[in-house]
Amino acid sequence: MSDCVKSLTSILSDTYVLYTKVQNYHWNVKGPSFFVWHAFFETLYQELAKTIDVLAERIRQLGAPVPGTLATFLAHSQVKEVENQPSATMMRDVQHDYRYLCEALKKAIQVAEEHHDPVTVDLLTGYLSSCEKSLWMMDSSLAS
Repeated sequence: MSDCVKSLTSILSDTYVLYTKVQNYHWNVKGPSFFVWHAFFETLYQELAKTIDVLAERIRQLGAPVPGTLATFLAHSQVKEVENQPSATMMRDVQHDYRYLCEALKKAIQVAEEHHDPVTVDLLTGYLSSCEKSLWMMDSSLAS
């Protein structure tokens, strides 16, 4: 497996676990900020779902099989599942995961650049831009 495929597999795994977490939060958030957070989490998981497909297709374009089991995604992900998180900490948890994902994407972009793979660089740069925008929105929402 090439270094680019390994990086993409890690990013795909992180994204899939984050997608599941954010959708769970969308379903289970409650409290005074319900309407805002419910809608925001929905926007996030819809964006993540589209990105999952793009990442998986890029792995296939590079000639590798795409991991497709939850066990495999969990084994390759640094994003951790959580259950029954209090609503007040959901946004901070997702903020933490997006901050991690931005750093992981920067490293994956470096790997793709080192292997002269401009298509993967472009794909990951677009994803990084989207993650940074979402992170900025979370940072602004949680600022005191």
